Amino acid sequence: MNFEEIIKDNVLNETIFRKKYENGLDAYVLPKKGFSKSFASLTVKYGSNDSNFVSLGSDRPIKVPDGVAHFLEHKMFEKEYGSVFERFDKLGVSANAYTTNTHTSYYFISTDNYYEALNILLEFVQVPYFTDETVEKEKGIIIQELRMYNDDPEREIFNNLLNSMFIEHPVKIDVGGTVESVRSIDKDVLYLCYNSFYKPDNMIFLSIGDVDPGKIFDYVEKRIVCKQQGEIKRIYSDEPDQIKESYIEKTMNVSMPLMILGFKDISKETNTKLLLKKYVDVTISLEALFGKSSEIYSELYNKGLITSNLGYEYEAELDYGFVLISCSTASPQKVNEEIREYIKTKSDVGIDEGEFMKAKRVIKGAVIKAFDSIETLGHFYNSFMVKGINVFEYIDVINNTTLSEVNERWKSILDFDRAVLSVIKPEERI
Repeated sequence: MNFEEIIKDNVLNETIFRKKYENGLDAYVLPKKGFSKSFASLTVKYGSNDSNFVSLGSDRPIKVPDGVAHFLEHKMFEKEYGSVFERFDKLGVSANAYTTNTHTSYYFISTDNYYEALNILLEFVQVPYFTDETVEKEKGIIIQELRMYNDDPEREIFNNLLNSMFIEHPVKIDVGGTVESVRSIDKDVLYLCYNSFYKPDNMIFLSIGDVDPGKIFDYVEKRIVCKQQGEIKRIYSDEPDQIKESYIEKTMNVSMPLMILGFKDISKETNTKLLLKKYVDVTISLEALFGKSSEIYSELYNKGLITSNLGYEYEAELDYGFVLISCSTASPQKVNEEIREYIKTKSDVGIDEGEFMKAKRVIKGAVIKAFDSIETLGHFYNSFMVKGINVFEYIDVINNTTLSEVNERWKSILDFDRAVLSVIKPEERI
């Protein structure tokens, strides 16, 4: 069997195998000896950001409605014979899918009937079935889902923040699109996007479990259809450095106000290795600055301004990025002021060696812990693979990152000129 051993990590004692097929499909197998559960996914590098593109064999840009990638994800489980979910259910296998800004992933988790389930996965993702009638029916389901999301405070505060932070980039638009954009989707648009993006050289296959890599690679090779290869030209409008607005507020049915303080990252990286380095630098700094053992957490907790952890997140792509710091609090403006003052103070003195080393241990520990859960590891690994990054590289970069690199990085990103505060307040009671 012709496969390439990517790397053996001595700390994790894990080995990842890879095979690149002639049709362009990138396949990975991570054997987990003794595990009772197995995971498999087929991930398409096509997400909600990809609404403006040039399809293969054409030189004409195409603009499709927002939300098509998510709509496709829904429709791929419906075939002429009925529901794909029912086929998985009969095997006792749990299957699902999700769509992000950059990719769509179809996956299953099984304890038995792995190869039967794998056959279904590889088959249904490669066979689209759309009719006018089924598309119209799905519109109603997705519109209802969008309206439900609009009543979700955590989703709404996040969407409001991105819409205030970004001016042109499609990341500001909800993954599901809008009610208006969903209404304009038809079967021709779905087939156009499917045929443009759902092809082996734009997909990644991943298998994790007590499996034999050679057998998996042979099985997949016999079931992946060859399609026209070529890079898809994605078109994004130039995003200005400035933010749209610095404050956004909405009233909803919540018992306690919610807040997210976000920072727009305007730095751009030219390749995935540099992107990974930036991601590690920022993630370590956020743990040091806002983790449970941080100065600001203790200060806010002792003052009674927060009752649970500060949340933090960093989203990094080659063409955009943002930092989020979130919490529930009775006094969002006061917490915002405290965090800003804290950032100013830390900018002068920097993260110290103790904070840095503790943060590195926390981040590395989270990666190691992910290897104990099949599903967590599958999604974690997919999120890096779509960027062209191997998880073992992530660990190496963490180990080799220095305090000076981290301090230099976060100070350039947590810039108040590109900060947005998004707040959800409780409705007034009469």
